[in-house]
Amino acid sequence: MADLEHDVRITPASVFYVGSLSKQFTAMAIALLAQQGTIALDDDVRRYLPELSGYDTAITIRQLLHHTSGLPEYTPLLARAGWRPDAPFGNRDALDVVARERRLNFRPGDRFSYSNTGYTLLALVAERAAGVGLDELADARIFGPLGMRSTHFHSDASRLVNRRAYAYEPLAGGGFRLAPPVPARVGAGGIFTTIEDLALWDQNFYDGRVGGEVLIGQLTAPGTLNDGRPLEYAFGLEVRSYRGLRVAEHGGDLVGYHAYFTRFPDRRLSVICLCNLSTIDAGPLAHAAADIFLGRP
Repeated sequence: MADLEHDVRITPASVFYVGSLSKQFTAMAIALLAQQGTIALDDDVRRYLPELSGYDTAITIRQLLHHTSGLPEYTPLLARAGWRPDAPFGNRDALDVVARERRLNFRPGDRFSYSNTGYTLLALVAERAAGVGLDELADARIFGPLGMRSTHFHSDASRLVNRRAYAYEPLAGGGFRLAPPVPARVGAGGIFTTIEDLALWDQNFYDGRVGGEVLIGQLTAPGTLNDGRPLEYAFGLEVRSYRGLRVAEHGGDLVGYHAYFTRFPDRRLSVICLCNLSTIDAGPLAHAAADIFLGRP
């Protein structure tokens, strides 16, 4: 069910919030700006975010993409600054609390540490380099050209979403209650989309309609650490092996929404799982569906 109050069922056109599955679109926006020469992936982020000048170590855009920046996570910093856990906050609020810090968790490039901070800052890099918000940039360069008409970065928490599937959590005594996020930030998350639109995005990894073949290869090429060790993380995508097959995938979770998108390029098989109940674990569901098509191990 997409809307329990109005007895609306989920359809392929229902619009879900997909959390960190959004990161691959942020990475695509950054890659497109690099492709046209507006930015360079090895630029120091302080070139675009001078607020971070308190850190005496250079951090590159590439390190933000690969989660190797060493920057602290903004969530505990916001809590320490007095923000309520349920209070909406924007990208600049996250930048503000991160900029007040002076120490990194580790030297950039030495370690992998999954970071929502990094992708939130990438959204701001894109905004300042392109002169428009990430939502406008993605509409013009990604969603529009691919025909993803029901997809957007939700930078305004009050924005209406047509055909929204609302998120729920179960009550102890039976029944459900609303469990929506209050998104006002984009980059690390922020996208509302549909199964139909994500199928169009999936197809782009084969035909390169947006970006071209070389850029698509870049999106799925894992990064490396300073010592040369390879990562299992590319541009907003986890790239690894599943049942001996190459897979590029990512999940997303926030309050009552859970999403997972897994792609087996050598089999031309993808599974997209969008959920709106807090107790659902979308990753195992997506892999179980893939197993049906892949056959027995």
